[in-house]
Amino acid sequence: MEIGNKRENYEGMNLGKFSGEREKILKEVKLDPDKMDGFMKTGQKEDEGIKIVLDLGKLKNKFSKMSGKSEHMSGGGEKREITINTGLARKAIDKLLKKHDSSLEMNDYMIPANKGHVKHMCLTFGRLGSMESNYLEAMKTFIAKMPAAKFTILTSGEWNKEKIQNFVNQWAKEGTISNPERVQITASDNDFSIWAQDSTLVVGNNVVEQDRMWFPGRGDGSVASEIAKVNPEVKHKKMEGIFIDGGNQLATDDAVFVGSDAVAFAIKDMKQYPSKYNKILGELKIDNAKSLSQEELVKTMMDRTFPHQKVVVIGHKGEQPAFHIDMAMTPLGKLDPETGKKVITVGDPSMALNILKDLKEKSPKKFASYEKSLNEKLGGYTEKPLEGLFEHLKDDKALQENFDAVAKGLEDSGYKIERVPYLGSSSLRSHPWITYNNSVVDGNNIFIPNFGVPELDNAGNGVYKKYGYDLIPLDMTAISSLQGAINCITKVIERDYTETA
Repeated sequence: MEIGNKRENYEGMNLGKFSGEREKILKEVKLDPDKMDGFMKTGQKEDEGIKIVLDLGKLKNKFSKMSGKSEHMSGGGEKREITINTGLARKAIDKLLKKHDSSLEMNDYMIPANKGHVKHMCLTFGRLGSMESNYLEAMKTFIAKMPAAKFTILTSGEWNKEKIQNFVNQWAKEGTISNPERVQITASDNDFSIWAQDSTLVVGNNVVEQDRMWFPGRGDGSVASEIAKVNPEVKHKKMEGIFIDGGNQLATDDAVFVGSDAVAFAIKDMKQYPSKYNKILGELKIDNAKSLSQEELVKTMMDRTFPHQKVVVIGHKGEQPAFHIDMAMTPLGKLDPETGKKVITVGDPSMALNILKDLKEKSPKKFASYEKSLNEKLGGYTEKPLEGLFEHLKDDKALQENFDAVAKGLEDSGYKIERVPYLGSSSLRSHPWITYNNSVVDGNNIFIPNFGVPELDNAGNGVYKKYGYDLIPLDMTAISSLQGAINCITKVIERDYTETA
């Protein structure tokens, strides 16, 4: 049986040819826009209530029988209507239930990434070329700023292992990092990309090798098994039929946000390999598969796979706002102090475009200096990267409509939405992908992409400061030109959720 992970679809560090292939799949599958928009609803708002009518007489009779008393009230007695606030009820239950100290204890949970301290992180190191210095600076910052965390670094070959080990030794000698023994470097014969996030899902104590349509590196499909080889506390598991790239999901303790591409890719695979899905549907005990639409069937598969978290499919009319949703949005582990609502940041292309337009018109010399700085960080490949982004996206109404629709859909479901600058395109090479999502939360710290354009950086950073985060900005100019950022190059294997962590 051929599964997604056996395909020879890889295209180096960029989306490359897969961007066109993705468009073909979406046109072929033709997702139902209304059904897909319905999947973005997260259910009842936290401030809504359920009305229940209680028959007090009948209740009293039942309690009397249970206690062995013969007291009886005829006629049903008084009826009373009460309202249960589901949001408050859930919060009360959360306090009563035992909290998980470690994500490894959370069986069948996609690891919640919006809170807790990082206890174990995986990085992958392979071909990088001129972007290597940007990546190494990020690696050094992770190790330095998370002094209690364990790191597993998978390298392509012994030569790269030796290179990374030399850097770790140097950083320790300089006093930049502490306890270098917590950094475990493992060489592999596999050819890895730097995108540790995407080819693995972490579900409880399982590192999952899921189905994918493409791989940036030939060896990326083996990341999960390589992690498990050197970390006995986790187990390698294969998961068929779930086409969720690591960067195309964002999990909290009660929800898993998944990009709509996951539905399209599974439908495409289902049509090619029907016998494979007969087996999967049997294992998931989906008995009514024939009565479900193709979209509903895939959604049900995801619901059964992650039973403790509400699966929320992100996209507008079957089209997600970015190639991976972690570039487009971030669920925070904080509540809005005014409304008590959970907060999600969502990208806003118009915000970035307006900031750049204002800069060009009012401070052309400053704008030119930013262009020069960005070009240098990009290795001199793109003379005017900001101008290129601006011209390419200024008239992209569909992109803005998609982001606005996602923001409104989440807001209608009871979330507090904060907008942050966003400017990126899969069709542009050697340009930065400006996003203030794609971050990593570590307790009250948040590692956030920055780009050396203060007017943009301040607008993005300010949202997270508003909610009390301590920012650790990382310049992602070079790495983002490969179409990824901080979350993309990391994979958290374990989080610690204890209060004192």
